[in-house]
Amino acid sequence: MDTKFKKTIFNIKYFLVCICAGVLITFMISAFMGQAIDFKRKSDIADGYVTDKKVITHNATVFRGAVTEYKLYITGEYTQSITDVTSEYEKIFNVSKEVYNSYNVGDYFNSKNLVETEAEE
Repeated sequence: MDTKFKKTIFNIKYFLVCICAGVLITFMISAFMGQAIDFKRKSDIADGYVTDKKVITHNATVFRGAVTEYKLYITGEYTQSITDVTSEYEKIFNVSKEVYNSYNVGDYFNSKNLVETEAEE
């Protein structure tokens, strides 16, 4: 075969490989950016219905005293920005004892508009 012909074939193969790699990289970046946008939107979710409540007590250690956490588990619906697919999510909120006692399973919870009851004395 002619050397010029071999170089032309090599250049065409190289060009096709570069095009495929460019398309693949572009696709991966756009998919990653879509996931990053959806993650940001999921982290902004502030409301839903209470599905579970838990009080978690951590024992005292040498470095800190005993710690009690009050957690509300909520669920709701979430729409992905790129595909417009709606799915359910679950999110956990650490709340104060007063807020924890204010909500029951099945109540609507909005972390930006908390319901607190005054402690009885």
